[in-house]
Amino acid sequence: MASTPRDPRPGTPHSRGLARVTLACLVVVSVYSAVFEADPWLWFAWTALALITGAMLAMRL
Repeated sequence: MASTPRDPRPGTPHSRGLARVTLACLVVVSVYSAVFEADPWLWFAWTALALITGAMLAMRL
């Protein structure tokens, strides 16, 4: 029985989608910080999201 080819991209489709959302949030937080006063809680939330995304991608490698 022939095996199916493995997807060379890391992570599952869900973790890749979360990576896209994380990058979009980085853009939003950066623009918000450039226009208004930088809020440390926004950067903390984005950092937490980035760590979760990195962990999800690392688990699937």
